[in-house]
Amino acid sequence: MTQKSAVTVAAGPISGKPFESCAAELVDEALHPLAQLEALDEKVKDLEALNDLDAVIECKIKALALHRLLVYLHDFPIHPLIRAEIALAEAYVAGGFFKQAQEHITRAREVTQTGVYDDAQCQRLQVDISIADGYFHLEVGQVDLADETLTEAGRLSREVYGELDLRNARIHELLGNLAQRRKQYSKALDFLSTAWETCDHAEKQTPPQISSERTIKLWVQMAEVHHLAGELEEAISVQSTAVKKLESVNSFPILLVETQMRLSQWLDEAKNPHDALETMQSAEKTVMENLGQEDSKAVEVKREVALLHLKIGDQDTALKYLNDVHYLERKLYGSQSTHVARTLKALGTVHLSRKNYNDAEQCLQQALQIFESDPACGQVVRDIHMKLNQIAMHNR
Repeated sequence: MTQKSAVTVAAGPISGKPFESCAAELVDEALHPLAQLEALDEKVKDLEALNDLDAVIECKIKALALHRLLVYLHDFPIHPLIRAEIALAEAYVAGGFFKQAQEHITRAREVTQTGVYDDAQCQRLQVDISIADGYFHLEVGQVDLADETLTEAGRLSREVYGELDLRNARIHELLGNLAQRRKQYSKALDFLSTAWETCDHAEKQTPPQISSERTIKLWVQMAEVHHLAGELEEAISVQSTAVKKLESVNSFPILLVETQMRLSQWLDEAKNPHDALETMQSAEKTVMENLGQEDSKAVEVKREVALLHLKIGDQDTALKYLNDVHYLERKLYGSQSTHVARTLKALGTVHLSRKNYNDAEQCLQQALQIFESDPACGQVVRDIHMKLNQIAMHNR
């Protein structure tokens, strides 16, 4: 079923026709709808960890259809249905499907206004709707409207739920994102720090305490803000803390790899190439243990390891890594891809510096053939011609 038809099933009215699954392969439809919803919640956690946004949307569509089934055929309360609308809207925002997101936010607001008669319950639902609405405005670039919406959501949330509710953490996180986009880095750090403190407090209430992915991501974002503000030492310090927490939790390998890679890049920027290499090698170990050597992320990490070996003067190891990257990229992207061309250029450059002129010429000529077919690579083509001219002068 296409995404459009799936949305229609989830959003359309329940009729007397047999229930049509929006994604039957997601869960066992022989289970009770509540059991299906529980299974979908677990599946979403795994998919979010993999950053598979399309699959998350499919799960949320299925969940919304199940909630509609429970409300309209089994007289279940309407509040979970409204929250399912909101959850699907946020998933659509994350995936960049803004029209669909706005439709579900509007529907959630309309159902709340017409179908919920308890004022306190209306206020609680309004907080969630406003958070989704603020997130939507932020992602479509309506920064001022996002600020206004999220500030009001924060005020209402504090009245309804109190200061330490996780909704407040979400609001402060979004306000931190907003301040970061405005390049108000000190303000962004204040918001993100408040969000982290709220999440940390919530985790401490349910021992044994294990830092959640959300809490660790706040560390990672605070490190990024420090870096954007030109505070490289603070960025490295906070990012190092995030890496240690991810290593101790040992549950989010993709996030760990990304965090290790970013830390390595900042260490290299701080003129610590040996520490950068050690950190990138840790990322290589993580990706090999969890994703395998033929995953695209593994190839990316190997390339970075090769370049760092070059920086510290270990050309033999760099060549070994670049040859591995060349082989893997050919399998992943094809022999005429720009990925392969970029690696061939790097190999040619290393061979040239080692005065292996025949190998250098062969690699550079192959890279040139690929880059010349891309008009956007004019500067790279000129650089390769300069290197080939060096080789030609030597061979005279």
